[in-house]
Amino acid sequence: MSQSYHGWIVVAVVTVLGLLYAWFRSPEPPSTPPQQLEKIASEPTTRTSVAASMERCTRQGDTVEMSGSVRNTGTTRVSRVVVETLWKDEFGLVVERGSVFAVGEDAPLAPGRSRAFTDTTRHRRVTRCNVEVADYWADEPRS
Repeated sequence: MSQSYHGWIVVAVVTVLGLLYAWFRSPEPPSTPPQQLEKIASEPTTRTSVAASMERCTRQGDTVEMSGSVRNTGTTRVSRVVVETLWKDEFGLVVERGSVFAVGEDAPLAPGRSRAFTDTTRHRRVTRCNVEVADYWADEPRS
């Protein structure tokens, strides 16, 4: 036999063996649906979050007064909250900044609760007010 016939015979034998293997291979068992995992009750996560809002900005004579509130939007009490009061001119440019301790250590703020604060300035150009939370401290949960 010539070399070309040997190549064709090898290809035919390999093909037949592959078909026989595929034919007689045992079928895979049907896949079983995964068992439902039991939900594990996890410890509630501790989240600290504080929001501040300005409620009123009024001028009386030389004094501008801002009043607002801070709200504990987290899941643990906060022991201190510092807000930054922003005093703006008629163009919206900040002309003065102030800091107010809205919550002190002597009276922590529980989750979901609010506390009012006020601040004043005597800056002549102030026509608008705004407030931002500058910093806050949360109490660590005690076991």
